[in-house]
Amino acid sequence: MRPRIKIIFILCALPFLWLVGYMKAHSAWTESYFSRGLYPYISKVQNFLFNWTQWSLGDLAYLFLLAYVVYWIIFKMRYVRLKEWLLNLGVSVFLIYFFFHFIWGFNYYREPIAMQMKLGDSCQVDDLIKVTNHLASATNTVHLRITKNDSVAVKHTLSIAELADSLKPGFIFMNAQFNTGSLGTKKAKASLLSQPLSYMGFSGYLNPFTLEAQVNDLVPSYSIAATIAHEQAHQLGFAAENEANFIGALACYYSDDSYVRYSGLVMALRICLNELFKLNPDEYTNILRQLNYGVLLNFEESRQFWIGYNNPFEKYFKKGYNQYLKSNAQKKGLESYNEAVVLIVNFFKTELN
Repeated sequence: MRPRIKIIFILCALPFLWLVGYMKAHSAWTESYFSRGLYPYISKVQNFLFNWTQWSLGDLAYLFLLAYVVYWIIFKMRYVRLKEWLLNLGVSVFLIYFFFHFIWGFNYYREPIAMQMKLGDSCQVDDLIKVTNHLASATNTVHLRITKNDSVAVKHTLSIAELADSLKPGFIFMNAQFNTGSLGTKKAKASLLSQPLSYMGFSGYLNPFTLEAQVNDLVPSYSIAATIAHEQAHQLGFAAENEANFIGALACYYSDDSYVRYSGLVMALRICLNELFKLNPDEYTNILRQLNYGVLLNFEESRQFWIGYNNPFEKYFKKGYNQYLKSNAQKKGLESYNEAVVLIVNFFKTELN
């Protein structure tokens, strides 16, 4: 590519930055014309291109890119002039930024689901206590249905494909009731990078360029269905982490499969318990005592799993991802995951009334 064309590419970033700013400031426009207009067609194209295999093509692309960067640094970098390097870097950054937003990233600026479902943006402590008690009771019930013993942890050997199939009725129900969108034939895939993801502290991710839902298949089996549901909520275009947690939990909750339902209930319960611990430690302790011992064993299983992958670099990965979230309209960064508590409480509050 000639230097003049590269400069034109870089200059194209200016109007595109204006478009990003416009869509951030006009969520209703983004919701109508991108998230519910253009994005469903983009996702169908991506699904056709990349979902024909159970292998993670996005992971392979990342590995290839990493290998190429290492090769370029070792063998090519010394021969490249600074001006040429800066032009190439500018073009690369613009193209990545453009395709990230055009394929999926504009969904960060859509209307909040709290507004669409009229769930409000805050909740009362009394409602949090009531809903957490309800989730604890429901979790105990499903746990006992699976294990037939209140002191045994939930474990299974179901594959990611089997769990994703069991999630479909939940997503179909969500779309019928709340117009969340159709997954169609979209799949979830075991990530080829599950080991690195574990060291980074992540149970899954959505590849924004291939729209593949990547799942860390090393995590405790009981939690995998909730991870799949979270990543598939991202596939539907719900980019905000709190919304993906909320929709994922409900998709599990409305599944007919007990393993899937348990996984979603535990995720929702832990989100509520985390918030209750901060607001009312006594109630937190009281509800924790009500849980089946087997549920507590699953909690401990997850804790031990992540301790096993603890390393000094994890905090830097988390810090980088925290900054990424903040740069994409999630002001609280990683804390956005727990913001699902308001959605969960206000949704189940209406269910309980």
